[in-house]
Amino acid sequence: MLILLNDFYKLLRGNTIFTINFKEKSISSDNVLSILKKIFPSNKVSFFEIAKVELQEKSISWRQQWYQLVVFDKDSNSIVLTDFSKVYPESLIASKVKFLIEVIIWAEIQNTNLTV
Repeated sequence: MLILLNDFYKLLRGNTIFTINFKEKSISSDNVLSILKKIFPSNKVSFFEIAKVELQEKSISWRQQWYQLVVFDKDSNSIVLTDFSKVYPESLIASKVKFLIEVIIWAEIQNTNLTV
C-alpha cells in the first residue's frame, strides 16, 4: 500500500499547475490530469481573501516528505494550493513562494488601510 501511495503522491505533485496572477489578483492551482480533477478540484483564491499562508510538512514515510503550501482565508478555511519537495532547490523555492504570498497579504492590508 505504501508503494501505491508514494506513486500516487508523485503523480499528483507532478501534474499540478500553480499560478500567481497579479493582473487578476488571484492564486490558483489546477491538476492537469482530468481524472485527478474529480478527486482534487481546482482551487482559486483572491489576494484580498488570504489571511495567512503556511508551509506544512507532510509525509507518507520517513523517505517521502514534502511541504504543502496552504493558505487560510479570512474565515480560517484552509486551501491547499500545491506541494513542494523538501529537497533543495525545491525547498528553497517553497520558502520563496511562501514569502511572496506573505508580501501579497501585507500589500493587500496596506491597500485596504489606504482606502478606508
